[in-house]
Amino acid sequence: MFEALEQFLKRYQKSSGFIYHVLFEMPPGCGLASSGGFSAAISLATQLYCNLINASEIKKWENLPLNNLSQNNEFDQIFRFAWKIESTFHNQSSSGAAPFVSLVSSYSPIVYFSEKRTGNISNHPKARVPRYIADDYDILDQI
Repeated sequence: MFEALEQFLKRYQKSSGFIYHVLFEMPPGCGLASSGGFSAAISLATQLYCNLINASEIKKWENLPLNNLSQNNEFDQIFRFAWKIESTFHNQSSSGAAPFVSLVSSYSPIVYFSEKRTGNISNHPKARVPRYIADDYDILDQI
């Protein structure tokens, strides 16, 4: 996670200086999608820190239909960075569903689809959407 965070901060000429205090009251890997919520929180905090979005813009997301929200550039940037962070927790393989649902508001169930991903980037260097991204997190910007 820290490598992806450092790369992002360097892109915007920000020093890290982050100190995270995290208290989880559940064991890791218990299947409650806590990594998605945590990744979404880190992504939002980082984007706010870099002044790429403000809190009033985030608040507007509550009232946007999902098809409009998924076309919103600021939302997309935050979601994709959260997806990259979550991938670091799941052996470089994540569908992005958990960070996505952590960032949206819905009274209805959400059905999330992503492209079929197979192989890995080292064994299949020409794969358009490898399952295991081998630390090349920018691939997630293209899916």
